[in-house]
Amino acid sequence: MSIWRKFFGRKAQAEDKVRDLQSSERCSGETTTVAPTETIWGLIESAPQPTSRRRSEQTKWIASALKDMGKARVEHLAAQFCESLRLGRTKQVWAGLKLFHLENEGLCIGGSLHDDCAWVMLHGRLIYEAFLANPDSLADLASIENEWDVHRGGYSFVSVFTNRLSDFELDESPAYKFEMSDADQNRFRKISPNKRDFPRLDKARKTYLSLPLFRYSGQPEGMRHEIGEVRARNRDEALAKLAEKKIQVDSISQV
Repeated sequence: MSIWRKFFGRKAQAEDKVRDLQSSERCSGETTTVAPTETIWGLIESAPQPTSRRRSEQTKWIASALKDMGKARVEHLAAQFCESLRLGRTKQVWAGLKLFHLENEGLCIGGSLHDDCAWVMLHGRLIYEAFLANPDSLADLASIENEWDVHRGGYSFVSVFTNRLSDFELDESPAYKFEMSDADQNRFRKISPNKRDFPRLDKARKTYLSLPLFRYSGQPEGMRHEIGEVRARNRDEALAKLAEKKIQVDSISQV
């Protein structure tokens, strides 16, 4: 069972639930004494600003903060986290993410798209809400060639909560599961992005696809030998990209 299936519940609640959970942040005319890390957005925005595309500095800090929290507080934050991710389960958001992952259909499945939403959450509440309202804004946050970093960064964020919940034997709790029915999964898989709805993502995709394609033979760190492809302006840039991914290249040539 994938980590997202273990983590999320079977039935999504109405969107107003997450707003209720976040009401301590939004009540106008009231003074709140809630500590920043008592809400999911306060926790995220209290973390240090990252220097890596995967935003690993943030997730490590959040993992450490959760380790110092008790069961009730972790459950409270996990509930907010789940509900915030569920808001991304809309046709428009998933269409935008499918366009973003157009070169890698393997990432266009339910769990992976939720990982993408988790990565956007790491940018803060205002940016995430702007993304939900207009998924085309993802083009301002990430380049299509770095789609794997987006996916892995979000996956790591989800894992932080899953691992901490498992410390309390809560990772199998129905409250933190979110399994889509087969019908729902098929429905989302069939979503076809209308490129006119996502002009910035479409422009970024076309720019990326205009780059030369290089085919390589090599071995990623800790994995089996593979034959793959990478887009880059020239051979040196292609090798640099593969080195960044810790792939030891045996041979490479432009297609």
